[in-house]
Amino acid sequence: MHMKRAMKMIQGAGIAALALASIAAVPSSAQENGFSFGPPLRSKHLFAYKYTERVTTVHEMDGGATDSTERVLTYYITQRQIPIPEKKGMMKVEANIDSMTIDLRGADQRITFNTQLFAQQDWKIGGHREVLVPASLVNRMVSFEVSPYGEIMEIESVELDKARKQAELPQVDAFTRARLAEITTDEYLAAVLLPWRMAPLGRKVEYNKPMATPLWVALDRLSFRGTGSVAVMKSSTGGPKLRFEGRVKNPVFAKITTAGFDEPLTVKSAEASVAGEMELESDGVVRSGWASITGTAISERSGAAVNSRIRHEVYIESLGVAPYASN
Repeated sequence: MHMKRAMKMIQGAGIAALALASIAAVPSSAQENGFSFGPPLRSKHLFAYKYTERVTTVHEMDGGATDSTERVLTYYITQRQIPIPEKKGMMKVEANIDSMTIDLRGADQRITFNTQLFAQQDWKIGGHREVLVPASLVNRMVSFEVSPYGEIMEIESVELDKARKQAELPQVDAFTRARLAEITTDEYLAAVLLPWRMAPLGRKVEYNKPMATPLWVALDRLSFRGTGSVAVMKSSTGGPKLRFEGRVKNPVFAKITTAGFDEPLTVKSAEASVAGEMELESDGVVRSGWASITGTAISERSGAAVNSRIRHEVYIESLGVAPYASN
């Protein structure tokens, strides 16, 4: 079944019943002194997530604020897990952004856009650089090959490969090209599309015992890869909860694009701290979550330093679970 068609099933009136029936069918993996993680998703089920980020940025040049913006971006994402028979224990996770809303506020502009209401909006807004690039992820399937322990082994997207090649055309400006490169790094895609990426999959862990975990983090559109710590504990409702934190530095792509400048800036240094929590179902599937990422970046424009302060808040919400017929 196509993911967009299945998404309509989830958004229908039966969403609550489907979700509750699917959750109830999964035996509890939680025990008194520890928690056993299963795979990231349930086989032959489609998951729908709402991903929302609120990003506030202040960029200063020569001691004065040159740009200050707040962006609220929401992606509606569907995911499914497919075992890979020829690779024992490996699985493929397909993720698709079905739609997007964005609300950007700056000193001299306000931009709102909804991909599902395109015909009812000024079509020129869809071509604005603050809308065009994040919207380029919509309906471009991304496949992650994941090990039994949650390691991301490979990331593929035929549709995004086409977008990258289009960005290389000479008529595409440097700003748009750099911004697309920012949001199509492996780390950025994982940060947006895989809310469970830091969970210790395939393992039984003790409650309240921190352990090392890979961190793939996005600070605005700067993406990082590092190591943090994660611990599983019982929430106030008695169910499992995952708490994580860490610090990262040295972005994987050394360009930054901001609304206040017409060209990409070269990043000299950047770092960020992250902390967050996720509420889990009894088998470790994410029910909801949040993360707070704060950091700074020093970049350069025409030989002058640009200092950026960034606050990036993320909220994840499960919208439902529905079975799908396998091919």
